[in-house]
Amino acid sequence: MRSISRRSPGLLLVTGALVLSLGGTASALPGKNMVDSNDVRAGAVNSSDIRNGTVRAPDLAFGSVSADKIGDGQVTSLKLLNGTVRGEDVADNTITGGNIANETVQGQDVENGSLTGADVQDNSLTGQDVNESTLTGIMPSQTRYVFSDSPALSGAGGGTPRTQTAACPAGERAIGGGGAWLIPVLNGGNDPTALDRAYLSASMPVPAQPGVSDATGWQVAGRNVTGTERILRAYAICVPTAIPAS
Repeated sequence: MRSISRRSPGLLLVTGALVLSLGGTASALPGKNMVDSNDVRAGAVNSSDIRNGTVRAPDLAFGSVSADKIGDGQVTSLKLLNGTVRGEDVADNTITGGNIANETVQGQDVENGSLTGADVQDNSLTGQDVNESTLTGIMPSQTRYVFSDSPALSGAGGGTPRTQTAACPAGERAIGGGGAWLIPVLNGGNDPTALDRAYLSASMPVPAQPGVSDATGWQVAGRNVTGTERILRAYAICVPTAIPAS
């Protein structure tokens, strides 16, 4: 008769645990591509586990991509929706002339009063670019004439002598002039009359001495012996003292 050897309690416990583990429930994932989010431990998937090009826009939570996750120079104009970039998106003084297409900036794109003479290239403006009615103290053309009238003077008896001066505005000089006796009510004073008895005794620049660009006007003198009241008109032809270079 064989005798049965006695087993130790520790061996019995190990054996029981092995049996339980083999007889427990084990479940496999049901088929391919069936891994749910709760099957993956948090933080277990990293970038090396994701195939390049497989993450799409719908896979990203709104607002989850921040500026520090975009490489410098990676966003190009093709990736921007038209009309989405506004003034506050552009840093001050970062846009230069080279960033603007030629002839794309129009008048309504420029703030009124923001351009000064320093913004205009020298000698780039011509007469047709300037509204002459807006000029103050500047001749819109290279020459003009001015005149000055005396009061109405009697022509009775020996006549009335008179001296009359037409002065050029400041910044201009006289290059010629003259005078005439006129009847104011006759065609607006534009018709010479009775020339045989309306005498001019002097017609000269002011001052009358020789000089260079220093004549400020023109002076005439004469006597009215026509027997009719007349005015003495002096004319001066004026040009700018310094003519701008063209």
